[in-house]
Amino acid sequence: MGRFSIDQAILDLDWEVANRVQMNTNALRSTMSLRYNVGVRDDSRLTYNWAIGTVRAPIEEIMEELAFIQWLSSHTNYQQVCEDGLRSIANDIKFKYPDIRWSKVWTIVRGIGPDLIKYTLVDKYSAGVPDLTKINA
Repeated sequence: MGRFSIDQAILDLDWEVANRVQMNTNALRSTMSLRYNVGVRDDSRLTYNWAIGTVRAPIEEIMEELAFIQWLSSHTNYQQVCEDGLRSIANDIKFKYPDIRWSKVWTIVRGIGPDLIKYTLVDKYSAGVPDLTKINA
């Protein structure tokens, strides 16, 4: 499986849904660039899931999360820590509860693991998180 792309995923949708997702994505991109001075990455699953309607949250929450992840990615080794951390959490759960199927373990870990890792990184980052609306993350 290759790297996720919003633009590619939109091409796989029927016209009506693709149009709605594109409009939502464009609205988010425009608002993000004005409010947070950052863009929306083409590999953002959160953006796609919000635009298609599987994530139900106000646009403000989505923008905050996207800006926060971009800030974390540029100031820490978030991607690698997240990958390693999720794997470690899953292995620990599977070791402690060997009868649970891997697919169930991964579903649990994917649901809560990223937030735990984000909070851990912020806790370790001594300068704290800046006001993301005032910086160019």
